[in-house]
Amino acid sequence: MNSRFALYVCLLTFIRTAAQAAEPVDTHAAIHPYLTDDVVALAFVDVSAVDLEASLALAEKSGWLYPEDVQGLRQQATQIQTVLDELAGLGLRRIYATLRMSDVQYTAPVCVIPVAEDGNPEKLRKALRDLPGMPFAWERTEREFILLGALSEYTSQGANSDEQLAGVSLSAKQGSAKRELQAALQELGNGDAGLMIVGDGDSRRVVHEMMPALPPPFQVIDGKFVADELAWGGISASLPPKLNAGLQIQTNSKKSAELVQDHLTKAIGMGQMLIARGAKERPNQGFEEVAEALGKLRPRVVENRVVFSLGESPEEFASLVELIAQPVKAARKAAYRTQRMNNFKQVGLALQNYTSAKRLKGFQPPAIYSEDGKPLLSWRVAVLPYIDQQALYNQFHLDEPWDSEHNLKLSKTVVPIFSDPDPAVRRRTKSPSYTTYLAVTGPGTAFGSKDGVSYKQITDGTAATVAIVEVTPDRAVPWTKPADWEVDFENPFKGVQRKDRDGFVTGFCDASVRYIMLDDPRVKKNWSKQLTIAGGEIIEW
Repeated sequence: MNSRFALYVCLLTFIRTAAQAAEPVDTHAAIHPYLTDDVVALAFVDVSAVDLEASLALAEKSGWLYPEDVQGLRQQATQIQTVLDELAGLGLRRIYATLRMSDVQYTAPVCVIPVAEDGNPEKLRKALRDLPGMPFAWERTEREFILLGALSEYTSQGANSDEQLAGVSLSAKQGSAKRELQAALQELGNGDAGLMIVGDGDSRRVVHEMMPALPPPFQVIDGKFVADELAWGGISASLPPKLNAGLQIQTNSKKSAELVQDHLTKAIGMGQMLIARGAKERPNQGFEEVAEALGKLRPRVVENRVVFSLGESPEEFASLVELIAQPVKAARKAAYRTQRMNNFKQVGLALQNYTSAKRLKGFQPPAIYSEDGKPLLSWRVAVLPYIDQQALYNQFHLDEPWDSEHNLKLSKTVVPIFSDPDPAVRRRTKSPSYTTYLAVTGPGTAFGSKDGVSYKQITDGTAATVAIVEVTPDRAVPWTKPADWEVDFENPFKGVQRKDRDGFVTGFCDASVRYIMLDDPRVKKNWSKQLTIAGGEIIEW
């Protein structure tokens, strides 16, 4: 179990969602002594409201996680949920994180836990301390039912948790609750989680002097405006499965609030335009619905405050989440394709650089061979120095086969450029170190000769001849193994055509990269012609 995740999930869940408070609450009173004037931000999460199973279901429904990811995380989430429930039984309700400018030297904020009256502060402290990998040191305070936590690791400046906690305890004794933070908590404190940013004199001066200018039409929201006119801002969240979210910004005047409202409306409009543009470029992928839903969001002004709710009810917010699922999946697929094509480009350049460095007159052989002509290691090992992997290359015994006792251990190394960026593809291969990026082999192909193919032999032209292809996951091989894709000219799409995608990536002999669209009728005419180096065929486009 990832123990750090067990701790951080409580503090970070609110970042992915955010709920507009209805009635003021007084359950945060225990934290007031620690809301001193030097606190610039405050975050909290109600541990009893954390439902990891519901969060996983939401992540799957919204498209952020694959169903396979959810299945893999479900057991881990169950274990973490059990830990959280046990801690709640000892009195853990809310965890607060208070941030001061002085906390920068300690690299982490101070956490405050008000222990429930029916809880056991000492048992809770010990339980937190004994969590595997717990990075925070926890201390009791003079207030019997308050625990303080700080990062226990020493910083480069020698600062430590004892100094940090002592400073916070002293401030809590001498100071009084910060008015702006109390007001923010009163408005945002009814959610399951929240984040409030208030700032102090020093941080406002920094913002005033150093905040970069925003591009038109937002340039009026400059450092001076933020420092002088914004009292506080924050988000509040109802966590899954209730699911609601909202933002509030308190200003010093109604005029400033109306200005913020106007610019938020402009930002939403710009976002709607960008999504609508994506809808034209990629129709029927859900962008149209998202753009329409975004256009319904309206920030409003209540006295001197801007209130912005993402959905007026949990049901409406849930529908927004479902709307983004298809565009998220489409965007993720596009990002994987871009990364995949970039990997192919780097491999193509590595092949050319190898040729240049070795002063060859064409492509390298498809393998590193023994003296008696047996293939030992793949061409992918040979190009390692040209993809910033010289250190790994130096570890190979080039006179031994890929599966020798020494080289087999190195074959387990995952080389990013040979690894597909899509985790769904990697899961379908036999090992994370397998690759689906294979050379084209067989008679008359770019890697079809044991001695290598010269550029003179590629009479069809390097820009028209395929060198490497992306094969289906079932054909993936250990990246060090001298095994590639041998063309079956009777069925030239065998091994590259797949049911779950509309095409595949190819790298040509001139290092150019193209995405082969399987539904393009021209591809069926040209594909087999592009696999040979000297077929003399005319490519029909």
